[in-house]
Amino acid sequence: TLDQAESDGNLSALEKIAKIFKHLTNVYESNFYEYLLSEDYILTVFAGLEYESQNSPKHRAILAAAQFKEVVPFNDERVVKKIKHTFWLSYFKESVLPRAFDEATQAVVQMIMLNQRDIVEFVQKNTKFQNELLLKMKHCFSNDLNTYSNIEETRHVLQFLKEICALSKHTPEIYSSLVTKGLFEVAQYAIKSIHHDFKLIGTDILNNTIAVDMSLLRKFIIDQFKLGDIIIEYIQTPVNLQETNDDTLLHTLLKKILNDDSSISIQIVEILKSLIEFEQSALDSFCTTIYDNRF
Repeated sequence: TLDQAESDGNLSALEKIAKIFKHLTNVYESNFYEYLLSEDYILTVFAGLEYESQNSPKHRAILAAAQFKEVVPFNDERVVKKIKHTFWLSYFKESVLPRAFDEATQAVVQMIMLNQRDIVEFVQKNTKFQNELLLKMKHCFSNDLNTYSNIEETRHVLQFLKEICALSKHTPEIYSSLVTKGLFEVAQYAIKSIHHDFKLIGTDILNNTIAVDMSLLRKFIIDQFKLGDIIIEYIQTPVNLQETNDDTLLHTLLKKILNDDSSISIQIVEILKSLIEFEQSALDSFCTTIYDNRF
């Protein structure tokens, strides 16, 4: 066996095992392939492939270095296993399979999608998890973000929230639920941050929302809106922009367009264009609010 060959340091046997595993990964048969890459055996496959040649990647060390971090406890071992298995499958697709999109790659992609569906279902049904995730995020932004530990914790939580949003693109119910729990407030905090990667994640969340249901973002802007002549004030006396109430997401986005020279401002322009370039029936209340307040 592989374990025995490793224990004995039997390089000849290990090289033969590697050839067998390599052959198995290249010969596609649907049911067998799913069995080979199941949660129970995929790590054994990686171990065997390490002995294909002297220059073969140390797959187990690479996977071990990428530690899974639960920023919010799942309290469900089945879901945690699905997440880890999805990561292993993604790594297998990128590091072992050829670049061509063949039957084997298609099978792995299908397995990844099935795992992601289960993860999304867990998030959708578990409102307690959603609450804890958004509360954790708001807590991070209420702390001192000049402290390294707080910055790193916030970064982990933001990245995790971004992944949840990306996985939920085809599940509008999750987005609606997250919005009611403060998703856009978190995106606003991130965009206002001095950290570039935080800003990127904030804009990614808004872009994902537009892809799912932009009416959620329109409604949030209208509901959150505070009367003010932000653009007019800025054009006439730029210093006033710093003094006006900047509690609204719209104010934050406009401020970034005017003052941020990075690619963030370009993304925000595209977000605002999407909000006002959709079907006319969906725009009435949104545009009326904007025009009535001279934005």
